[in-house]
Amino acid sequence: VADGGAFMLAMLLKELAYYGVYRDDQRLHEFWKSVPTAFFIDYFAFGAAAAGMDYLTSRAFRGWLETAGIKRLTANFGRQFLVLAVSAALPQLIRGELDPETLVVDVAALGLSVGAVRGVLAMIEGGAHLLATSAAPGTGMIRATARRLHNAKGPLQWALKLGETTVVLVLAEEFTRQYHYRKALKAANQ
Repeated sequence: VADGGAFMLAMLLKELAYYGVYRDDQRLHEFWKSVPTAFFIDYFAFGAAAAGMDYLTSRAFRGWLETAGIKRLTANFGRQFLVLAVSAALPQLIRGELDPETLVVDVAALGLSVGAVRGVLAMIEGGAHLLATSAAPGTGMIRATARRLHNAKGPLQWALKLGETTVVLVLAEEFTRQYHYRKALKAANQ
């Protein structure tokens, strides 16, 4: 999860991307109208819940997971979904609109999009590592760029996290949109 500033900016970029693809003037207008109120409440709640759950699950459950013999990958997968579920539920609870189906769809969409983005990033990093170890001519600039990105600190690290978070949110929005579209289509055909 990105820090609060990157998360808020990623939400804005997601809405602008949605507008760029679908040209939905009403949605963009509703987004700008919600910024002073619902936007901050929802996304501060989401961000606070994500940060809190990430801290709790990384600290409190570490010993228990190791004692239970749960493999690291499985533990991280479980942690990720626990963090996403609580983060998605808190804004709904604050608004008094907790709907189990919406929560499950949102968590699944976020989980799928996080997995997809991290998988692609891991493939890119693996390819960059192969090039970095290659002695083939012309790979020097690629090696230097890959090293710089891998060891990014400060503003570059923040910008990379912003980009990753924006893509995750765009994909999650599309997964959710497709789910609701297919559900409505199925209901219309019955």
